[in-house]
Amino acid sequence: MSARGGIPSVAKRLKGLIVMCYYELPEVQEEIGYRPAEYIAAVSRRRLASYGAEIRAGDLAVLSGSPADPGQPAAPPAEQP
Repeated sequence: MSARGGIPSVAKRLKGLIVMCYYELPEVQEEIGYRPAEYIAAVSRRRLASYGAEIRAGDLAVLSGSPADPGQPAAPPAEQP
């Protein structure tokens, strides 16, 4: 087997998978204080407080479907006869 692959490489990857699965257990997350839902909620509140008006304006622009939307491609120029 080559120096880069083989059993040591497989063992290292398998260990990484087992560790990742272990830390996904709710009991383990609670024990180490990992609470991503609380963090995500706090960041969402902070972003809405800072950028709420821009977010709502962007949502309205996309949902209105008006051709002046910045995200919409420009209409091709009309052909001259």
